[in-house]
Amino acid sequence: RETAFDETDGVDIEKFPDFLMSSIITFEISILETFLVEFCTEIAKSQGILLDIEDRPNQSFLDKHLYWLRVKAGLEIDYDPEVYKAINAVRMVRNEYVHRIGSGIPEKAKKIIKEMLQGQTDGNVKVDEDFVEVSFENIAEFVKQVGDAYNEAWENEI
Repeated sequence: RETAFDETDGVDIEKFPDFLMSSIITFEISILETFLVEFCTEIAKSQGILLDIEDRPNQSFLDKHLYWLRVKAGLEIDYDPEVYKAINAVRMVRNEYVHRIGSGIPEKAKKIIKEMLQGQTDGNVKVDEDFVEVSFENIAEFVKQVGDAYNEAWENEI
């Protein structure tokens, strides 16, 4: 083992925290996507409608499901645009990590991330503990807003 890996040990140790944080970001977005699929499935069952998420070009997984909820299920979700924007930036970071093996954070996402972290960065945006915590807070807030919209719609039917 020492012969085969002694040259990469330093790099592996140095990069491990980045890989760990990127993995957590990937997991966070997966939780959100799983929630949306399950939520839409339950809405479709309760309304007796078909869950037919359209493959809409240039739309994210999130946008496709929000579109279905609004247009097909008639559930208008009053979500905070800043929370949505933050989640979208996290999604871009996740996509860079998953599809390009961490080649860098897109410039479009960097600006939003700096706002998310409220100036906690020194100009370099890193996927660190602060980023992971703030991204999870935004995802949790979004899920709460989706749940609130459902509860409000359900109460109006009673």
